[in-house]
Amino acid sequence: MNIIHKGKHNYSLSFQRGFQIVDSFMNGTYYDEYIEQIVIFLKNHSYKFKTLIHTESNQTEEGDILGYTFNDKIYPIELKICETVANTESHGGVSGDFFKDLGFEEYGYRGYENMVGIPQKRWDIINQYLGTNISSQKEQDELESIIKQNKSLLKNLRQVTNEVKTQYIEYLIGKLNSIDSQKIINLSNAVCLGGRKNLQEIKHIENNILEIQVGFFGTEKQIISAKTFTPFTQLKNIYRKRLALVLEFENGFIKFPVIHGNAYQGSGRTLSFKCMFKY
Repeated sequence: MNIIHKGKHNYSLSFQRGFQIVDSFMNGTYYDEYIEQIVIFLKNHSYKFKTLIHTESNQTEEGDILGYTFNDKIYPIELKICETVANTESHGGVSGDFFKDLGFEEYGYRGYENMVGIPQKRWDIINQYLGTNISSQKEQDELESIIKQNKSLLKNLRQVTNEVKTQYIEYLIGKLNSIDSQKIINLSNAVCLGGRKNLQEIKHIENNILEIQVGFFGTEKQIISAKTFTPFTQLKNIYRKRLALVLEFENGFIKFPVIHGNAYQGSGRTLSFKCMFKY
């Protein structure tokens, strides 16, 4: 589940909201009118849920909540809650080694950066601008506040990093085009179902994943809608869009922007991908 919270993900808040929805549905606990609206929506849904259970998911299984109906069917429920827009592409994040799950052991993003020597290039640039003599990521992190105040330095770090991001995406495109497209389809469906790590190939998918989207959460304009997940079955294209890898399917796409998380872009910290998908 993702809550788009003032432009940023807040997974602890997301987790909390899921428990509040389940508690309110099952026990009648009142939190606020906005949670209550979501609970009423679920109670009135055509699936006629009688029981909700929070999966306590660590992003390795389907759904944030499991909904049990009166005819004993089980529906994994993904919650997408946005504060500032009506709806959004689904979001998530995966590690820089994510595509190793497809079975090839070539470089992940960090391994690729190390192979082309980009960490040392960053340190050389920083040393040139700041008159320092750093030679490790730890030393660079200690200078973060100083680096972020130097716009010219940040621009140079982003530029050299973006060049490598572009090279790495092109590298991935070549690798992905060389393997069975069904493996890519299976992995992509796993992402849409909520998987983010330790992914296994999904060979058969029922159309029973329910996505609840809440727009303008916590405001007078709050709106709630639902759609059922339709699995990808045909991979149409693999290409780069600026600094993102795009997997295009017959009924949607997944976009994987390459990012440096928990810091500024060009920091070399937390090398990973965002997941932005639509079906």
